[in-house]
Amino acid sequence: MSPTHINSPWQQYAMLGALMCILVGGASACSNFLVSKGATSDQSTQIAYNSDGQSFYGYMTHLPKATHARGTMRDIWEFGSGIYMGAIPEAPHTYNVIGNMNEFGVAIGETTFDGLSELQNQPGAIIDYYSLMWIALQRSTTAREMIATMDQLTKQYGYASTGESFSISDKDEVWHMDFIGRGPGTKGAVWVAKRVPNGYVSAHANQARITTWDWSNQHNDTLFSPDVVDFAVAKGLYPKDKPPHEFSFSDVFDPVTAVSARLCEARVWDLFRHVAADDTFANTYLDYVQGRNLSNRMPLFIKAGFAISLNVTMWQMRRHYEDSWFDARAYMGAGAYNSPYRARPVVWTAEDGATYAFNRNLGYVGTFFHFVAHTRSWSAIPDLCRGVRPGTSAGCTHSAHSFALPSDSVLPRPGCRLSPGCILDPGYRLSPGSTWGLFHMYQQTDMCRCAKVILLTDVIECMSKSVSETLNICQHSNRRRLLFDSGERHLHKGTL
Repeated sequence: MSPTHINSPWQQYAMLGALMCILVGGASACSNFLVSKGATSDQSTQIAYNSDGQSFYGYMTHLPKATHARGTMRDIWEFGSGIYMGAIPEAPHTYNVIGNMNEFGVAIGETTFDGLSELQNQPGAIIDYYSLMWIALQRSTTAREMIATMDQLTKQYGYASTGESFSISDKDEVWHMDFIGRGPGTKGAVWVAKRVPNGYVSAHANQARITTWDWSNQHNDTLFSPDVVDFAVAKGLYPKDKPPHEFSFSDVFDPVTAVSARLCEARVWDLFRHVAADDTFANTYLDYVQGRNLSNRMPLFIKAGFAISLNVTMWQMRRHYEDSWFDARAYMGAGAYNSPYRARPVVWTAEDGATYAFNRNLGYVGTFFHFVAHTRSWSAIPDLCRGVRPGTSAGCTHSAHSFALPSDSVLPRPGCRLSPGCILDPGYRLSPGSTWGLFHMYQQTDMCRCAKVILLTDVIECMSKSVSETLNICQHSNRRRLLFDSGERHLHKGTL
């Protein structure tokens, strides 16, 4: 297919992102929360993902299940820029994908950490990070298979993006994967993936978090590039005479700085402090996320202090550092109504030449979509009903998916009869008939009046009329829990 024609869904998605990037500008930043099967109230696995790409228009992908004839090619369009990258052979069979989950309940989220600049350019590479996620979802039935597929795809076709942290889950396991390209001269990436232990949670937010790991893999909980240390040594990034077990992926490929601790790791800290079994967690690592003690790094996983419900996970992603050292509601820029939000840029220089930073909230005004992937392993549920059922856009297990500011938008589950305009207006216009348009309209008012009581019940009534097919399932749960009391969003820990 000629790269000048826009007639494939892949190209439409990429060109839409590129158009909004040109019109609005700005970089992407994201937050992920990972909950293991043993840490949830219903023995599910959960991944929560806020995609903070303020330069994009929220939408949901649908890649139907298909059988492809030999020789069929897939065109690759870079997600952020819309640039045509090339084509790769299609797999003989591909699975149904809605958003970031497939029909087997395999789900993926990401946050970009970029990493070392010398590894960010791989000439001739075809597959960017978001294309990698979607293609691997179409070809994988488990999280482990997804990890292997991502490695194989980039080995064969190259990796055309910067460093990423991925959250990958299936009905039984949740994995954290740190992944960075090899730079010029060699196709592929180096990476390490660790399984979240049962009863534990993890998180990442634009900073590589895996440091050292057990090379013996005696618990079958670690996967990694076999040559990751040899690669680092060859690039002059790790001493040849140091033992492999002392190798730290983050310290070598994405060293933490005071800025990344403050703007990235602090979001992980905000997630962890509310669910940690250790009551001293918040104070123990406060100096680290303040950027004052970078040697006091947070653990990759923490033990959950209670059984986490789906509703708790949703509320985790709506936070603004309430009642912590970072709480911005009474700080410079909060305005008359104690707003926790700040305009970009988050790093700025005052007249005296000093540089300051506003913290990035989890509930961020630039979020263009967010979801919670909720995969159940109950024996009564057939495999093909764990995720997105083939031929439809619904399943017993689901990815609750929404758009705009996470703090003030409900998370509807995709319904069987999803209207084309209820997720994204067909003309890409601001429209009360799309969730993106409706949520943004009332959120602009909310952001200016954070200290006022808002009658959200009326707003949700309006939502249910405009997008009834997507909101019917969530009204009985989210609607009664969206409580507004002087701007405070209260966390309700009841199970769904």
